[in-house]
Amino acid sequence: FLHFYKLLSSEVPSVCRVADVRRIFALELRKTRQIFPLDLLQNFTFAGGITSIGEYAFSGSDAPVPTLHVEPGCVISGGAFERNVNVTFETVDMSRLSSIGERAFCGCTGLCGRLDLSSAEHVGRSAFSDCTGITGFLDLAGVRSIGYYAFSNSSITGVRTSAALESFEQGAFSGCRALETAEIDGTNIGISETFDHCASLRSVTFGDGVVSMAGRGYSTEIWG
Repeated sequence: FLHFYKLLSSEVPSVCRVADVRRIFALELRKTRQIFPLDLLQNFTFAGGITSIGEYAFSGSDAPVPTLHVEPGCVISGGAFERNVNVTFETVDMSRLSSIGERAFCGCTGLCGRLDLSSAEHVGRSAFSDCTGITGFLDLAGVRSIGYYAFSNSSITGVRTSAALESFEQGAFSGCRALETAEIDGTNIGISETFDHCASLRSVTFGDGVVSMAGRGYSTEIWG
């Protein structure tokens, strides 16, 4: 990537398609800030082949996000887009992601609408925390692990997990004030602060895979 940028002349085309891009690394992008300012990336399209995006690659509210054609099974590393208001569901196809790292999309308020994680198996700690634009029903049927406060303070209205869930850390949906219904199941999982401060919650169903409820108690830790 760094080599590619060094080869660019001062005349930058309005659209640059880079075939066979396999990885985007934060270190390489940061090294190119003086050689190739990130504010020009908004005119670029990375066409196909992206299998992973490195830590903090597009973090920060001032970093433009080009269209990223990710491959099925793409891995998003920790903080990759943290606090970037420019990332949208159009620039990153969430339905193709298999693993989403810690704080990967934390504070990305430009993500507006229903979140499709139909291919995801791992959602890291605070991965979508403070994404207030995420709304509607969140289907996590194929997810195997959900980290601390993964979806906290989002605007989802419903959520479902399945027996595939093997690791479920505390506070996953805390602060989701629009959340009304939840169906939670897994394999030997515990519940702790899961629905803390979910003021609109009206219906919760726990499957047989929920084996413990930790914290100060059911009314305070789960319901808020």
